[in-house]
Amino acid sequence: MKKLVLIVFIGFMFRSCLPVMDFACTLPVINYSDFTVYVCASCSDSLERGRNLQLYKYSFDGKEIVGYPNYRIEKDSIGYVIFREKKVEHAIKRCKDHKLRLFFISESTMRNYSWEEICKHNLYEKKLTLTEAELKENDWIVVYE
Repeated sequence: MKKLVLIVFIGFMFRSCLPVMDFACTLPVINYSDFTVYVCASCSDSLERGRNLQLYKYSFDGKEIVGYPNYRIEKDSIGYVIFREKKVEHAIKRCKDHKLRLFFISESTMRNYSWEEICKHNLYEKKLTLTEAELKENDWIVVYE
């Protein structure tokens, strides 16, 4: 019995040393448009050069393969914007004016221009500026058409 108590105690001690992974939340985005989009969330009214959204490229057996990031949403499908906050509300409140901006960039733009060019020339299809009240009204779902 003493061994069992000791093992359980050591297990709890070890568990308390592990990092807590409850730090991310998602905002669903439904893409009803006719093309694939990439979604960039920001507190800024313009695209930020430091964000650097990109296609993931890697090599396998000498061939270049394009992987897709989580902020890529196919046409007629649902995707998610991931925040490093426990709740989307916290991400919104982090913005000075308490408004979240979502920039929608077409896949063809992502493939044909650098992130620097996209930011410099504002090459996004649409920008939505959303408040917490607007998101609550829409059940925390964003629709892109």
